[in-house]
Amino acid sequence: MKVTNLATHRVATIDASLPIAAAALAMRNNHVGALVVTSGDDDRPRPIGIITDRDIVVSVVALGLDPNAIAAADIMSEQLFSADPEDDAYATIRKMRVLGVRRAPVINAKGKLSGMFTMDDFIAFLAREMGEVSSLIAAEQLEEQTTRFACE
Repeated sequence: MKVTNLATHRVATIDASLPIAAAALAMRNNHVGALVVTSGDDDRPRPIGIITDRDIVVSVVALGLDPNAIAAADIMSEQLFSADPEDDAYATIRKMRVLGVRRAPVINAKGKLSGMFTMDDFIAFLAREMGEVSSLIAAEQLEEQTTRFACE
């Protein structure tokens, strides 16, 4: 299974120069816990980091800092782990586990942000797969019962 098949393709972003207050509002308005931080002109912004709601709480709110005086770039995680759309989802999850990250921006070969792959996406996929397996088991049991009683 490819990362692109499981990723969310509508990704919330924020320009690196915008204040944390704007980041928090963007998270609220988009119902997300993370934003991809971008830099560059409006036509070709490139992903340079990620900021989470936890980053805001730990680095700004807990310290009593002014969220209007600190830019997204100041607290973003710069070691941006990303995935290629064609990457194997299982291999990507293994890398995410080793790195201790729950989200991976999906960046194509041209450097453009094309989605966000998360642990939640992967767990939802596994839950659907387990549901399919469970349905198969139930159908096999019903078939066996029907066949057995038809023979008696």
